Amino acid sequence: MTLVLTLTEWLASLIAGGAIVISLAISVRLLTQRSGHRTANRILGLLLLVAAAAVLNELVVNVRPPQAGWSIVFLPLLYTFALGPLLYHYVGLMLGRTRALPWWHWAPPILQALLTVGVALAPATYQMAYMNQVYAPWYNTFEDLFFALSLGGYLVLSHRLLARAQTSERFAWERRTRVWLHRLVLGCALVFAVSTVFNVAGPLLYAWGEVNVYAYESVAFAENVAYSALLYWIALNGFMHTVPQMRELLQTAETPRKEHYNLNPDLVAMHVCALAQLVEHEQPHLNQDLTLPGLASQLGVTDKVLSYVLNEGMATTYTDYINGLRVEAAKARLTASDATHLTVLGIGLEAGFRSKATFNRAFKRATGLTPSAFRAAGRLSGS
Repeated sequence: MTLVLTLTEWLASLIAGGAIVISLAISVRLLTQRSGHRTANRILGLLLLVAAAAVLNELVVNVRPPQAGWSIVFLPLLYTFALGPLLYHYVGLMLGRTRALPWWHWAPPILQALLTVGVALAPATYQMAYMNQVYAPWYNTFEDLFFALSLGGYLVLSHRLLARAQTSERFAWERRTRVWLHRLVLGCALVFAVSTVFNVAGPLLYAWGEVNVYAYESVAFAENVAYSALLYWIALNGFMHTVPQMRELLQTAETPRKEHYNLNPDLVAMHVCALAQLVEHEQPHLNQDLTLPGLASQLGVTDKVLSYVLNEGMATTYTDYINGLRVEAAKARLTASDATHLTVLGIGLEAGFRSKATFNRAFKRATGLTPSAFRAAGRLSGS
């Protein structure tokens, strides 16, 4: 069987082939990597594996030799229903969610995989009947529509997880993770857009106006290049942000030049003393809406100077410093005799924390106990 390709098909094959090889190599690395967040790395590796298989499927369908007919459609490469759940699960894992997704998230991908493999292993006569009675009449369109709806829905869910995490004090300081997850969701959103244009708009144009956009070689080339470019982007970004050696290299490259803001050690010590007096007399940390610029304004310096003073003069960060003050305020109230009528959450909010989760996390990190356990231990020691 001779395979004769046009120049456009050769270019598409080279571009897609490179993306597939790189993605497969990175996915194998992530699936076998023993350092870092192993579960999250495996989920990302599976996502890249599924995406690479989908691009390979698109490539072989578009450049298939005439002698192959439509049998090449049934190569067991298409598992696109898994992309949405894998993306959502990965984002959740990176944001600290430990529980697994409910089984029904994985039911459509499993059914698609069983059908894909079953048809691929079936005799040619069955494949022909399936093509004429199921795939061509309705399943191909259903598969594209369901993929668009599934990926679109999981993109919304992933975006909501990121939006909620943005308000988390813990997550706000993990800049590289935040940037990487936003890029991943953006890349998958572009996949959703390209898929919608080519796989949904194309059949609709043919059904309504009998315009077959796939009759144009440039359309198939554009689709291959778009998917391949997105696969390159996601795979390389994933490699840079999940492989330890690359994370260290990226961190070094992103480390900004250290500014001193014309602050000698004496001036730093003076600002530290002024900050201590401000905290003692004004107690700004009890304000839930306090921000770094707001505290800097009260101290009479810029936020960059305050950040430098905290880092160099007190060996801490703004978040750790404020949380430490709030934990100390909460500890005093939890053991105070005039605060027995207050709930633990009420004391946390009074101390300046915005939520129970943030309060519990910061308190346990500082004391090794939850606020409730700390209060109970104080009562036992006093009785």
